[in-house]
Amino acid sequence: MLNTVPARVLTDAFLCCLEPETLLVELASAPGGFDAPLARNIGLRVLEAPGLPGRVAPEAAATLLLRSVEQVMTESEE
Repeated sequence: MLNTVPARVLTDAFLCCLEPETLLVELASAPGGFDAPLARNIGLRVLEAPGLPGRVAPEAAATLLLRSVEQVMTESEE
């Protein structure tokens, strides 16, 4: 499971429903999309890498972000 939203989108209750050893990859900046210490405490694997796409592949990340924004703007016009 990947998260890029810098807001808590995965509740504690949701985390408790995940299979043990589920890998959660946090790409969002603080506060992140879930409670990472809780996730670890209940046996989930957590990889915290905020800003990774922009640091590793800035041009590709920017292109994908632009496409997403354009898609949202097109959908809102319809």
